[in-house]
Amino acid sequence: MCDEFTEADLDRAGLPVRRRDFGALMGVGAVAAMLPAAACAAGTIKGIDVTITTDDGTVDAYFVAPGEGKHPGVLMWPDIRGLRP
Repeated sequence: MCDEFTEADLDRAGLPVRRRDFGALMGVGAVAAMLPAAACAAGTIKGIDVTITTDDGTVDAYFVAPGEGKHPGVLMWPDIRGLRP
């Protein structure tokens, strides 16, 4: 999880984006933009706001699933920039 580093630690590290890194990122973005639409998510995708009950209270979450068929599940936990006060 995020026990070792906080967002303040990352800000103090001052990791700049170098010109070469930026150019590589732009190249990847250009190639991705040229891919056919079939490479994108096909079919419908459903998303809803949900509330998950935990021992400490409730958690706001967003559930996204394909419109049809069985697919593996993926759990994303963006703890650093989450909904914490």
